Amino acid sequence: MGKCPDCMKEYREHKKKWKYGKFDVEAYTCECGTNFRDYSLEGKHNFTLKKNKNTKGWRK
Repeated sequence: MGKCPDCMKEYREHKKKWKYGKFDVEAYTCECGTNFRDYSLEGKHNFTLKKNKNTKGWRK
C-alpha cells in the first residue's frame, strides 16, 4: 500500500512492481499529479522517491 507524499492519499493497487537490486519497488500515480515509488527491503518500507509534474528527476 502506498501513500502519496504530497496529499497523503493512500493507494492499495500499485501501477507497476519490480526488483531493483535488493529492493522491491512499487510505482504509483496519484490524482494530484505526483508519481512516486516506494522502496522496500524484506517487507519493510525504506524510502520513497517522488516526481511532480513541474520537477525534473526523482527526489527523496
